[in-house]
Amino acid sequence: MIVQGTVMVKMGRRFLAATDDAQRQDVVSLYRGLRLFDQGIDLAFDTFFFLGWILLAFAMLSHRNFGKVFGLIGIILFGAAAVLNAWSAPTPPSFEMSAIVCLWVLAVFVQMLRAAKTSPSISQSMSA
Repeated sequence: MIVQGTVMVKMGRRFLAATDDAQRQDVVSLYRGLRLFDQGIDLAFDTFFFLGWILLAFAMLSHRNFGKVFGLIGIILFGAAAVLNAWSAPTPPSFEMSAIVCLWVLAVFVQMLRAAKTSPSISQSMSA
């Protein structure tokens, strides 16, 4: 977001400060080139982000407090979101899965709190 915002703001200012059409065209050309780098960074971040959540969900498959239900749902949700984002890149996908994914993350947090309450080592340290 920092790169995207900086490119848009700086190039917008340069465009407004341009005194003739030739300068404006130069700014637009530079902006298009910088957007290619920006979109590459965005795609790399999306890959890192989705892969991290998929690996977390994969680790949940064998965890006693989360199990196959949380793990499989997470793998499916983040796998589908990754495919949608990669397919529609560089523009955002037409179907946004963030609301569904947020519900899953909320359920994971609630389950973490439930697991922490029943864990003897965490319960003892919280009461101390």
